[in-house]
Amino acid sequence: MMATEMPEEIIGNEALKAARKTGILMVGEYKAHIWLVMSGQTSVYRWTVQRIATAESILHFGQRDTFEEAVGEADACLHRLSA
Repeated sequence: MMATEMPEEIIGNEALKAARKTGILMVGEYKAHIWLVMSGQTSVYRWTVQRIATAESILHFGQRDTFEEAVGEADACLHRLSA
């Protein structure tokens, strides 16, 4: 395993599967969108968190080098907000 990869056990197998399929995670009344941004030779994964069914704008956002890191960080944020 490379230093930038997160094992599925840390992220949560179901969260990782859902994110790979749709690019969206949902926990409680919050959702996260994860997407790839490519610029020239560089690519990063960005994520945002919003409350579902409200007019609130982005509550949290972030950027990581790998998909797994972005999913892990977004998932942790969703669980903190839902607690």
